[in-house]
Amino acid sequence: MPPPSSLIVELGHGRRHVAKVQPNTTLQSVLQDVCAKFKLPSQQYALRYGRKNLDLATKVQFSGLPNNSKLELVEKPKEAGREQSSGSVTVLLQVEGGKRLKHVFPSTSSLWQILRHWDDQGENLTRRCSESGEYLRPVCIHVRSEFGTAEQQATTTLASLGLVAGNEAFRVRFVASGSTLEDVQAVLDNADTLGPPREDQPAEDVSSTTATSAVVAVPEALADANYQQQLQQQQ
Repeated sequence: MPPPSSLIVELGHGRRHVAKVQPNTTLQSVLQDVCAKFKLPSQQYALRYGRKNLDLATKVQFSGLPNNSKLELVEKPKEAGREQSSGSVTVLLQVEGGKRLKHVFPSTSSLWQILRHWDDQGENLTRRCSESGEYLRPVCIHVRSEFGTAEQQATTTLASLGLVAGNEAFRVRFVASGSTLEDVQAVLDNADTLGPPREDQPAEDVSSTTATSAVVAVPEALADANYQQQLQQQQ
């Protein structure tokens, strides 16, 4: 059965949302799009098909859903939401310029905390400037979603994206901001205080027995689809 190209999400009271999807779209992305459209807190909702709540980390191509499946947006039990929010995720970060960074993070980590982790390792992802002194704003890309501001990155956790275990790829590109680092320093410092408390990182490295992180140079032209395929092969 080919993967669906659209899914229908029923919200009740005659409201519905038709989501156009790609094979590598996660169900979490579908949920976030629906909640954003109807101004609902996505962390409090789940998607149900039949009598079963769906695993939001699942990509559409592996969901087993037929085209134009009718899903139901339902509220999550508070206890269940807490139980599903903890775990560890191996994050592979492909950075513009050709570097690939790999580390295990708690699923409660925010995207900003992930970037700051690599700042601490000397990669300078959040305070990068051009030769002319212009601040280069990092943009995190996950599947079809972009998180382009420090505030977005600081308030988006892996768990909120439906990622509580396994391997997942993100890309980071840099955008000229039109400002200097000094101009945006207060915003960056504020991002350090937003989001969940930073947890201790797991001591076990996923690629070496002597370090907690791995840095690998790869061609910048590596396609995102191929990158995701490599991740699936590692699971």
